[in-house]
Amino acid sequence: MRLAGLLVLVVVLLALSGCKCEDELEVEGKTLVEWVSLLRHADWATQVEAQDKISRLGPRAVPYLSKMVWAKDPTLRKGVVATLTRIGADAEKAIPTLLKRMKVEKVASIRVEILTALAEINPKAEGVREEFTKRLRDLAPEVQVAAQRGLKKLEEPKPEEKKPEEPAKPVEKEGFVLREQVASIDKLQGIGVGVVAEVVREKRRAAVVWPAIKDGKILDDDIVAFVYEKSGGEWKLVQGNIGLSAGQGANKLSEALGGADKQKVIRECGVERGELAAYLEEKAKAFREALAAGDAALAMQAYEELSRAFSFRLAAYDDMLPEMLINQAFEPAWKLDLAAKGLVPVEATIKGKPVKGKLRLGTCGGQTVISDMIEEK
Repeated sequence: MRLAGLLVLVVVLLALSGCKCEDELEVEGKTLVEWVSLLRHADWATQVEAQDKISRLGPRAVPYLSKMVWAKDPTLRKGVVATLTRIGADAEKAIPTLLKRMKVEKVASIRVEILTALAEINPKAEGVREEFTKRLRDLAPEVQVAAQRGLKKLEEPKPEEKKPEEPAKPVEKEGFVLREQVASIDKLQGIGVGVVAEVVREKRRAAVVWPAIKDGKILDDDIVAFVYEKSGGEWKLVQGNIGLSAGQGANKLSEALGGADKQKVIRECGVERGELAAYLEEKAKAFREALAAGDAALAMQAYEELSRAFSFRLAAYDDMLPEMLINQAFEPAWKLDLAAKGLVPVEATIKGKPVKGKLRLGTCGGQTVISDMIEEK
């Protein structure tokens, strides 16, 4: 771990030392403290993942996050506030702290984040309307806009209470069921569609796709999602073309599915560790050849198979994989030092130029996936 990262983790630990942490909170193998430290990670996707994992703790995480609102690191501070926004109404106990922080916050983007959090948690809480009104005169235009949104939130009618739904039935099939539905969307007619995963939550199901090829040409590198809901025995489209790789992808998908909890990811993933470099080269070559032949279906099949070598986060919330395909980054084959402990050194060629870096490898389906890529500068 770099010295700066170690110091930040120490600061987080000290800040939380006054809390009653006898029962250490954990999410997916990491403690709350470790997830909080990742809110200031250099990789934006890692920050988003940390926000998502912490938000799953709901009100239990709020006391810790309230303390970290006073962190000196602005990136960490912003990530903490964004996480409180995700928690929403369950974070109401943090409102007094957010209002106090607003009085001394010098970073305009964090003032925007705080106003957004106040509007999402409870815009009718004591002191919030006054803060929105006050910030209409803020020196930063973006803060003024956030204050206007907050006041507008106060004018929205209270949504009608919904009757409790019946318990969701188990997923009936461990495989993709939305491929034909996505391919039949009018806007995607004639476009090659690659499905890298489907995410299920209760009655809703999302297909994570890269609809990118038409007439032998790559249209763009954006990963998108199409969300369907089961009705009358059929999956009906309720929200489409949700951009996942342009920012806030995890948050957008959770909103469309109705929540960040209870999500189940369905995908094929993992390759043999020793065959990783050869697998990447093979699938990338198959993609390039199919693209040159004008076979969109075969090209997207190769893309789907290539995505199995990457974690869900990289395959769904990052446009890195399509970009690397476009730039022929997997050909020639990567040189990997698989004997290395921890991060794996890698040498590759991108746009004809040699590139060195390191890979963080993880597991999926009992085999190996790339979970992070760090380029040496």
